[in-house]
Amino acid sequence: MKLKSIFIVSIPLLSIVLAYIFIYGPNKKNIVKDNLDVLKEYQNKEVKIDLNKTHNFIENKINHEDNKEKLESEKIINDILNGKFKDDPKNLAPLFSLPNQFGELIHLNDFKGNLLLIDFWASWCIPCRNENLKMVELYKKYKNKGVNFLSVSLDGEKHQKNPRSDWTDAIFKDGLVWNNVSELKGWQSEVVKKYNFNKIPMTVLVDKNGFIIANNIFDQELESEIKKHINER
Repeated sequence: MKLKSIFIVSIPLLSIVLAYIFIYGPNKKNIVKDNLDVLKEYQNKEVKIDLNKTHNFIENKINHEDNKEKLESEKIINDILNGKFKDDPKNLAPLFSLPNQFGELIHLNDFKGNLLLIDFWASWCIPCRNENLKMVELYKKYKNKGVNFLSVSLDGEKHQKNPRSDWTDAIFKDGLVWNNVSELKGWQSEVVKKYNFNKIPMTVLVDKNGFIIANNIFDQELESEIKKHINER
């Protein structure tokens, strides 16, 4: 718009210059030069104003984006420090396929379409065995409400003489009637690296589309999260 306005202003100025040339004859060269200088100065001034405004706009835009990225970075850092990945759509649950106690491969994708509670545990972990009792109660309440359960065991540590027996015996004693899987490699299991945790028990709640919606939550907090995602209050 400003360049257009300069062009419009330039037409009458140019008409004045030509009139001066016709009237003053011998002095026409100097008059033309003076008026062209005025026009040039006017045009330069307009362009300079535009550049200043453009610079300020770009600077404000950059500052806004920097602040936005800073806030996002701070949120990510806080999530990492708190061990939470709550409500972050970027956290697609890492896929894995592990054998159950009967040697059949169970794939994470098998549970897509339903809410899935993954519980990482081991037969030698006393807190895990205590949590198993609570998991059994949750299973009874929500097994028919679109919630699937998957227990992933980290049995297979060096101190275990017969990790398979330890694992299967614990499944039976604790009443874990849902899907159970394990590589029997202890902390060397691939799921440890994929889900990036260093303590058990550990829970991960995965929505029907395969995204992690919460992790490392237990008791009332876990049940509240389950209710929220099956539209039950």
